[in-house]
Amino acid sequence: MSLLLSLFHMLHAMGREVTTSKMNLSDNQRAAALSTLQKLAYAKLERDYNRLREDLHANFTASVGQYFEANWHPCRFECVLCWQRRHVTFDEHTNNRLESMNRRFKAVINTGSSLPKFFRDLVHTLNCMHQERTQCN
Repeated sequence: MSLLLSLFHMLHAMGREVTTSKMNLSDNQRAAALSTLQKLAYAKLERDYNRLREDLHANFTASVGQYFEANWHPCRFECVLCWQRRHVTFDEHTNNRLESMNRRFKAVINTGSSLPKFFRDLVHTLNCMHQERTQCN
């Protein structure tokens, strides 16, 4: 099993760190750097990723390149689309569905439940979720 990073959260973090003050960039340079970083995150092929990475180092300040190399290149297999596609994700790119399921389980299942009650509540909740899903389709 692999841990994949959310592209949304990755890009949000980049936006917080690649700023005009932290990276000594103009507004236009920042916008261009963030655009390139977004293209890197959504690269569909490894060769596209490598080309964009070279462009990043050639066209932006060293601080942008150093930030990318230190924080994102080492985890590219978990956060770049071309590598994420190698994993079974059922076309899910967020954890929203898991968070929703977790909320429902927590609402129904008590932490102090006995094991038999836990499993009864779990199966009941899963059956309800399945029923809701099949009625919507």
